[in-house]
Amino acid sequence: GAMCERGWDSVTTPGAVAGWVAMSKRFGKLPFADLMEPAIELAERGHGVGCIVADKWARQIPA
Repeated sequence: GAMCERGWDSVTTPGAVAGWVAMSKRFGKLPFADLMEPAIELAERGHGVGCIVADKWARQIPA
């Protein structure tokens, strides 16, 4: 199945990236950089959040 992009199932764990690299080296057909391009783009440009999440985060900032 596809990797979840939203919610709790989208959270990764320490060591997961090393596992992805190992699997890519052993079984992959694409360069690892191509596989990680969507994640790199999100890390560089950021990702929008919904109004409810933005409001909850804003409430955590001290006045």
